[in-house]
Amino acid sequence: MFCTAIVVTLSNVIICSAVGGWEIPRLTEWAFATGGGFSYFGAQSILFFSLSVKTSTYVNIVMTSEIVFTFLLQFMVLNLAPPWTSYIGAVLVFISFVGVALSKKRDQAVVD
Repeated sequence: MFCTAIVVTLSNVIICSAVGGWEIPRLTEWAFATGGGFSYFGAQSILFFSLSVKTSTYVNIVMTSEIVFTFLLQFMVLNLAPPWTSYIGAVLVFISFVGVALSKKRDQAVVD
């Protein structure tokens, strides 16, 4: 988990040094950054726990379906009209999601 933090910190130092964007953040920016950090830590902890409870196949399927849920959120809740390429991408992701689920179900039926 901390490898990502180190990579992000180093890349931010390089970008801020190159652009000259060093400034002291305001209180709300600190709150957003701290909230994002806690959310990321919580998500990684839940992912670690779910991998210890279930097999990686189920966890991977749920993580793949996140793209479909994001597309639905954009379309239904936020009322944003995505470009036509987003529709094609969502259909391809959904087809692969269903294909992996059916393939794993078939493989489990063969093993049992």
